[in-house]
Amino acid sequence: MANEFEVSGQQYRSGRMNAFEQSHIIRRLAPLVSAFSGVVGAIKSDPARAFEPLAAAFASMSDADVEYIQVRALAVVQRQQGDRWAPVFVQRGGIAFDDIDALAMNQIVFEVLRDNLTPFFEGLGRMGLGDLLGSMA
Repeated sequence: MANEFEVSGQQYRSGRMNAFEQSHIIRRLAPLVSAFSGVVGAIKSDPARAFEPLAAAFASMSDADVEYIQVRALAVVQRQQGDRWAPVFVQRGGIAFDDIDALAMNQIVFEVLRDNLTPFFEGLGRMGLGDLLGSMA
């Protein structure tokens, strides 16, 4: 079932990434997940302090890793165009819509990752790694 969501007044729907792509993305996101788990307690009490390690982990990612994640996520997204749906990302053509800026693009990517990767993290909890997940919530 497609995940439907809205970004910047536009309707989108995302499909599923295959298991290999999901695994490669999880591997690339591991430094961010690690940084996030270390600042969970500080997020509510001192958001600025919590943001610093997350920003550092994100900044240390290679351009290739960030682009890999973005391209794989955008490749499973369609945008509503009247009564039809059009792909958001076209191989060798990039983003198909000029009004998608960096903020909108990353909101779309976040929605796709949330939808595609949540089952993985829930599965870790079922495998007895609930304490790890609890520290990240």
